[in-house]
Amino acid sequence: MKKCLVWLLMLVLLLSGCGSADGFTPKEGETCAPYKIVDVSEYEGKYSVLAYNYESERPELTFVGVSNAEIMDESGRTITAADLKPGMVIEVIWDGMVAESWPCQIWVDEVRVAEQQDDLVGLYRTVLNDLWENDSALNHDAELLGLDFSTLTNLPEMEKDALAYLFSCDVGLGLEYVFGTWEELRDQGYIDGENLYWENGVFFSLQLVGEPGEGSFTFDAEKWRSGLGAIFYTDCAAKRGTAGQWTYEPGGFAIS
Repeated sequence: MKKCLVWLLMLVLLLSGCGSADGFTPKEGETCAPYKIVDVSEYEGKYSVLAYNYESERPELTFVGVSNAEIMDESGRTITAADLKPGMVIEVIWDGMVAESWPCQIWVDEVRVAEQQDDLVGLYRTVLNDLWENDSALNHDAELLGLDFSTLTNLPEMEKDALAYLFSCDVGLGLEYVFGTWEELRDQGYIDGENLYWENGVFFSLQLVGEPGEGSFTFDAEKWRSGLGAIFYTDCAAKRGTAGQWTYEPGGFAIS
């Protein structure tokens, strides 16, 4: 169970590194590390990206402040923070200091885009927000989100964490959430299994249908509040578009 920002306010040194390149070499005392972007945000002209160091043994979600950074694309050309996109892998150089909030924070001096990968977090985030908006009466007085991403084999564990965090911030400015299948959350006492009702929570499930293909796959999505209050998207067709972005179309719709 996590909240949107739980500040611990402690600075530590992150021991990580990445290969140097022409014009992109950390100076003595600086740190270089690769991060994958899962979200880009802007407030009053200041940009930050939510990312994680996927080569670390203990990756953490990190707000990377990029507004004052020198940013280059894959070809070494200068770009702006507004050109950064979810799914990009970037290498960053900074002084090595990390604000130990959750997510933690760093402020970088240099950024180089390494490659564009798929933004499946963005796809599933759209699906969850669509479910939230559909039959919004099911969300009334919800204090908890129950999230089942257990079958999403095409989403790394850290990106599941990022998806949960971003969705919770989208719908409730840090609405608390727990992971688990419906049965697990019932057994843990969240869901009233006898009366088929979750008094203070809403359960969301995303489930792959078959094995993901190259550039496309099928999944089901569900929002559940009670035995008589649930909606289902079935046989949703997901397709990769340009620059690693994905879209989907529900194959069927059901409500109870």
